[in-house]
Amino acid sequence: MELTRLREVAHRVGAEIEPNFLSQSLFFFADITSMWPGAAETKEIVRFVRDELKRPWYEVAYIEKYFERKPMVEPPWVLGFLQLLVMSNGDVLTGCYSLPPVGNILKQRLESILASHAYFQQSLRMVRRQCPGCVCGVEASLAMKHAPASAIYV
Repeated sequence: MELTRLREVAHRVGAEIEPNFLSQSLFFFADITSMWPGAAETKEIVRFVRDELKRPWYEVAYIEKYFERKPMVEPPWVLGFLQLLVMSNGDVLTGCYSLPPVGNILKQRLESILASHAYFQQSLRMVRRQCPGCVCGVEASLAMKHAPASAIYV
């Protein structure tokens, strides 16, 4: 319930706020039931994201359904084709912490990892939603799903 104040503090130091949501499908957030927002908190999150962050309608709609735990069709997950994560031990991930590494930069060149069959196949499985289905980077997947509206938003 302190999102507006947090945004003000962030702006004072030249930072922005970006939404990122709790996901019960990730092993390190396995039991977050006590942290899940209730109806009043969800209403405030939706208001904040819509009115203060000025996020596009399709993100706001997704957030509302997500926190109210309403059934919805998830977008194809494109994060594997848009970002990669390199862990401190050198492991390379396809933009998702819950999936296994597809290589290690201490043992292979990053270029060869990105061009590998393993990287492509895991990213493709993400697009097909053959993964745990977290919400990390949902804005990119929603933007791809709503490309015409996304172009107007940008």
